[in-house]
Amino acid sequence: PDIRPLIYMTAVREIGDMKTYQKLLDWYKETTIPGERIGLASALTNFKDPDLIDKTLSLITSDTVKLQDSLYWIAYSLVSRHAKHTAWSWLKDNWQWVGDNFGKEKEIDYYLRYAAQGFGTKEHLDDYSKFFESVSIFGSKRAFEQGKETISWQTAWKARDEQKVIDWLNTQK
Repeated sequence: PDIRPLIYMTAVREIGDMKTYQKLLDWYKETTIPGERIGLASALTNFKDPDLIDKTLSLITSDTVKLQDSLYWIAYSLVSRHAKHTAWSWLKDNWQWVGDNFGKEKEIDYYLRYAAQGFGTKEHLDDYSKFFESVSIFGSKRAFEQGKETISWQTAWKARDEQKVIDWLNTQK
């Protein structure tokens, strides 16, 4: 069971087609094991195909995804290099749903933090700040500030080290 998520992610990376997506989704729907659902959610949120990304995000507010699992689906989507921009738009468009379901829970902090983690640009910092300053963040000011810090230091790291990392990777061919 410990390697199942790795196998799921490998199938997504190497095959990544609708048949693979549907098989993983069927398994998600059938399993009653919470840890298994989390591993499947991780895989389902990492497809490259924009149509499958949209399909995945649309499932979050449906009966398919258990409410207690929705944070995983959103978090994994926000840190996926293929889905993060679409997931960020989804989160902004569905912030009311998030607030209705989690606004009174401490869990709301995680939504603000995950919305920052996958990004490292000044543009995202501006968008992140503008958006969360315009909506209710349900008392999660500290998480909001931490999110801005995360984006800021990731942006600084990228500006400082991105080319060095690229150069090093190019020597590893």
